[in-house]
Amino acid sequence: PNVVPVYDVTEAHGLLFIAMELVPGHTFRAWLEAEPRTWSAISARLLEAGRGLAAAHRAGIVHGDVKPGNVLVGDDGRARVTDFGLASQG
Repeated sequence: PNVVPVYDVTEAHGLLFIAMELVPGHTFRAWLEAEPRTWSAISARLLEAGRGLAAAHRAGIVHGDVKPGNVLVGDDGRARVTDFGLASQG
């Protein structure tokens, strides 16, 4: 639940397309800057992102570019790690 799922990858007209979950919300950075947050709210989102990274690691994937802009906080309040563009197998 803490990694943005990819539903399909396809090629058309020489371009690669990735279909993934649409997450209405903000990046973690924008979420932090939008309004004052309690330490418990911030740590809860960071723990969720950590759970997403741990799940990726268990699957043998190393993100390679973890930063506040690559974590989305959905309007549902749940953090999700995204942008595995620099990922490698670990």
